[in-house]
Amino acid sequence: MTINTIISVADYYGTKGARELAHRVKNNDVAAIATMARSMTAVAIEHLPANSVLIPMPSHTGHATNTLLLAEQISQITGFPVLGIVKGKERQPWYEMKLKGSTAKTITNDFFGFHLFGDTGALTPVIVDIVFDSGKTASAIAHLFTKQAIFLIYARVHNK
Repeated sequence: MTINTIISVADYYGTKGARELAHRVKNNDVAAIATMARSMTAVAIEHLPANSVLIPMPSHTGHATNTLLLAEQISQITGFPVLGIVKGKERQPWYEMKLKGSTAKTITNDFFGFHLFGDTGALTPVIVDIVFDSGKTASAIAHLFTKQAIFLIYARVHNK
């Protein structure tokens, strides 16, 4: 399944403080998670359908970690339910793989090992993540859903 809808709040390199906030959230900084959730909530309320369900993106541990905390805080404000129904395999972080020279072309969906453990029913799946760069992680998860997923991302990397 292709990725049609990506909603983002900030430009990773172009928005002042976005990169730093993303790194703080990835390090489980509670205040940073709250700040990011507030900024994503305004966009979520404006652009997401009323039947949305928030699905946190699993980290390299195979489980949703900081994205689960982020989705839960967005849920507290929006009322959208959170379902942790995607799991992956434990792996090296994609960011580290890119630093070592791997590209989106050299990594297959099997690298992430994403599996769906539940169903969204009639709800629209909204994948919550921190950064959208190459789209490799997003495409690896998008094919799991029968209904077109929407990606709610804090910061998107645009070509520098």
